[in-house]
Amino acid sequence: DEVTTDMISDVQELLSRFGIPFIMAPMEAEAQCAELLKLSLVDGIITDDSDVFLFGGTKIYKNIFQDKKYVEFYDYNTIEEKLGLNRDNMIELALLLGSDYTTGIKSMGPVSSMEVLAEFKNLKAFKKWYEEGQFDKAKLQNEDKFKKDLRKRLVRNEIVLDSEFPNKMVVNAYMNPEVDHDKTPFQWSVPDLDMLRKFLQNHIGWSWEKTDEVLIPLIRDINKRKQQK
Repeated sequence: DEVTTDMISDVQELLSRFGIPFIMAPMEAEAQCAELLKLSLVDGIITDDSDVFLFGGTKIYKNIFQDKKYVEFYDYNTIEEKLGLNRDNMIELALLLGSDYTTGIKSMGPVSSMEVLAEFKNLKAFKKWYEEGQFDKAKLQNEDKFKKDLRKRLVRNEIVLDSEFPNKMVVNAYMNPEVDHDKTPFQWSVPDLDMLRKFLQNHIGWSWEKTDEVLIPLIRDINKRKQQK
């Protein structure tokens, strides 16, 4: 249920012994992954966290580690072309639906949130419409069915859009996250079989024979792929 420092240390040690490069993100991992993609240091991002789109991720792979599901690929350009959603829109959706940085607005689901983005120019316009209707009843007479139903739902749930909505701090956290901008290319190396034997023996009790049975075919496959390049 909780990632400990010992777990992190073990993963780092195991990656090193496999010859797999890694970095420690200063803050959000998805934000750092988006930056690595922007710097052309990686070809894509593997994650099941949708926040990666808000941080600027553009080529996303989901369900990689779930055997019972197909791997899904999401391309930012396709999303923008087919759904009309750019990064700014996605952040606005998060402000309506909720995310790690905001609770969102009660009663707003994916469909109604998309409808709000389609109906109003931006969330400031949405807020202005909602607040004006609270005090100017004359404006309510000319509203269409969508707006009337939306207003009823918001009023019924006692929604109050405070002075901070849409919250600039949340927007800035997604648009300007703290990341490592180092452009140094990653260096891969071959797995260190002897070090892996010791690691797996000490941590999970594998005998050297068990380790060799699992890893030697893997190392052979890695070497074969390198020769084919």
